[in-house]
Amino acid sequence: MKNVIVFAHGAARYAIELRWVREVSTLGHITPVPRSQEEIAGVVNFHGAIVPVLKIASLDGDRPARTGDAAVLIEVEGARAAIRIDNVHSVCTLDDAEDGLGLANPAGGDSIPLLDPPALIRDAIAASQRLSTASAMP
Repeated sequence: MKNVIVFAHGAARYAIELRWVREVSTLGHITPVPRSQEEIAGVVNFHGAIVPVLKIASLDGDRPARTGDAAVLIEVEGARAAIRIDNVHSVCTLDDAEDGLGLANPAGGDSIPLLDPPALIRDAIAASQRLSTASAMP
């Protein structure tokens, strides 16, 4: 069983374990980051801290994050990032799905995919490091 926040993103629902969630808020002004990797949609100011807005290809596709969108602020080992969402569906406890691909949907139907914030942040950091290395080369 996992304590999760279930959110809608388009027609689909996804879940994030509550242990990674710090806040649900509205995105302020999103500042683009020149030459950033596609994993980063830009940065926002969350209570005085500059936080990257992650672009998750499986969720966002070609849809850019915009000022005023809802977001979940996650934190993993001191690293914070925002993930754009459409709305919060529920905060609840769910069991692992029988198919092992997510969490059991209490309303029946397909399981709810569980996002992995440590992997999302790790991928964004790796992309940033690749960009830094590539721009440092002559």
